[in-house]
Amino acid sequence: MAATDKLKWQRLLNELRYQDEEHTLTCRTIKEVATEFELYYRDFCVREQIDRDTLNKTHANKLENLYGKNIPAPDGDAQEGEGICPGSGGIARTKQAPDVVGLPEESPEPPPTADEIELHDIFNKLFRKIAMQLHPDKVDKDLPAAEKAAKSQKFKEAKDALNDRKYFILLQIADEYNIKTPRNYRQQSRWMKREIEKIKHEIQKRKSTYNYLFADAETDDEKDTVIRQFMNQLFGIKI
Repeated sequence: MAATDKLKWQRLLNELRYQDEEHTLTCRTIKEVATEFELYYRDFCVREQIDRDTLNKTHANKLENLYGKNIPAPDGDAQEGEGICPGSGGIARTKQAPDVVGLPEESPEPPPTADEIELHDIFNKLFRKIAMQLHPDKVDKDLPAAEKAAKSQKFKEAKDALNDRKYFILLQIADEYNIKTPRNYRQQSRWMKREIEKIKHEIQKRKSTYNYLFADAETDDEKDTVIRQFMNQLFGIKI
């Protein structure tokens, strides 16, 4: 094994951890700005003298296809999760025709390659080593309750990481508890490169949604621009 293999692996591991955290923060941003988006959208319509009730009725079929039938009356008080704008977290800004308002459909996951199957087996073995120390049935019953709870939580994180194929979390947990980790650096690096590209692509899609663009806007003029683009794409109207 070349000495540089581990260094390449470490750099990719750092990058993968960063991209995963960035994806988590992006998704939180989209979710948490939803109510603010909705309230701002309502205020925008009032300022521009736009009848939202008529607009929603005119485009009822499109709205139903996007959000289902449970669209609340536009004149009611905005509550978290209500209205049509929270769903803009899944609507990407696009230069396509106004009818094309959703994110591209997810492609089905390709079947795992032999390399991926082998890698999962390797990390399954690492998980079993972790379980020997952290599974609630393996933890010393004389330990303080807080320490037992912490180990139980770490075991759950490890189990979720294996199921979600977030092997970098298993590596981190193993390192915390001085558990020997796999040394197949080249194979892990191949997987990490693919995973990084997948996450980057997902982040790019999420950051193109109106919710994220709205959250990223720093002035009311910028927010108004996002709302105008949203209404143009959703309803085909220019304001």
